Amino acid sequence: IGDDSELPLAVAALYNSNRHGVVKAAYPGPLAVVDADQIVSRLSAQSLLRPGIWDVYHELLTGNQGNALFLRTVPEGIATTFDALHAGAGKALVVGVISASDRTVTLNPPGSSAVQTADELIFIAREYKDCRIEPAEPTIAKTNLNLTQRHAERGRILILGWSRKVPLLLKELLSYPESIAGIDVVGITPISEREGALAEQALVQHHTVNFLDPDALTEIAPESYDHLILVARERLGEEAIADAATLSAYLALRPLRNADRGNVFVEVLESENECLFDTLRDDVMCSPMVVSYMLSQVALRPDLGQLFSRLAQPTGTRISLRTLPT
Repeated sequence: IGDDSELPLAVAALYNSNRHGVVKAAYPGPLAVVDADQIVSRLSAQSLLRPGIWDVYHELLTGNQGNALFLRTVPEGIATTFDALHAGAGKALVVGVISASDRTVTLNPPGSSAVQTADELIFIAREYKDCRIEPAEPTIAKTNLNLTQRHAERGRILILGWSRKVPLLLKELLSYPESIAGIDVVGITPISEREGALAEQALVQHHTVNFLDPDALTEIAPESYDHLILVARERLGEEAIADAATLSAYLALRPLRNADRGNVFVEVLESENECLFDTLRDDVMCSPMVVSYMLSQVALRPDLGQLFSRLAQPTGTRISLRTLPT
């Protein structure tokens, strides 16, 4: 192959995060790895528990619609604080820093944090040209509006369907113990197979029900749940058939929902099918497109892979929604 230093950057999507070593052994050149299923599961868990936040992630991941995430290197001669760079960012919003020394991603650092030459600033902006690095005098902090958080307390979750991502989704949901009262997983996949993919959890109950049958779906009592997620059924083989089954369950679910309770999160496999769902009321994610968005952006700026992973983590700095006071 030649000198490793001459090899191009390779970007890989891993659907099993324990295979990092295999990928690194297979390619000796520079490598950026995106843990596809893990990040999608983390985004799904956050979006399910915090209705409306998927719209924020979708805009940031898309890259060419609305605002996106950008990285810009701090030029020579600049040594200042995060607050000063935040104040001088112009139309853009500085949300974090990637350290030049160890490539550590820090989101929403303290305003007094030092920023040095060669560090990378993380911006949210409409265009790269809006991302200014011009230190300015920080403005006086505004009055605290005492915003209230927009998510329910401990709630019951209903998962309709099974795929390879569900064990990861369950793991991510269980990392929010303050929000989970119980999780019921409903599908036709044998319970023994499902339980074998996940360590026993007292909060998780498995049920074998063909929820595509409207009468069987009624017996599940979906109106009694606080959060519902429809998982794309990979076993059906073709994406169009899988999305048709998801849509069928969604339409059967609609008259059974409690108008004041039970937000729905839907996974589809083809982006053109998103319009078939009520996206004004419910959140719809095309999981293959999410992976494509991440891969395309990481190919241009490899450090974005670590940033996407950090944004989706259940702990540490993350995106939250607050309701403005009346």
